[in-house]
Amino acid sequence: MLEYIYEWMENIAFYMVLVTAVMHLLPDSDYQKYVRFFTGLTLVVLLLTPVSGLFGIDEELKNISQNRDYEAQMEKIQEASPFLEDTGGDGDEKDPAKIQVEEIEIGQ
Repeated sequence: MLEYIYEWMENIAFYMVLVTAVMHLLPDSDYQKYVRFFTGLTLVVLLLTPVSGLFGIDEELKNISQNRDYEAQMEKIQEASPFLEDTGGDGDEKDPAKIQVEEIEIGQ
């Protein structure tokens, strides 16, 4: 348990150092307030990580994301399936070995 808390605090410290470095690299502009907003939201998520672990929310989010990935892959396969299926017939049109050339002209 102490290792988990130590790792959590280490992640927050690393994040804060990274955010500080990024904020010092940005020029004084309107973008700074957006970067602060985004980094603040990310910090809130980092701070709530142990709470989500206690209630099992992180496992539920992991299951949801895996299900969405699976569904997205299945949709891609279904969209590609018409291109992969044979349209029927004797197949002569699609077989390059059965194409006959009647005449070739080479211009000079």
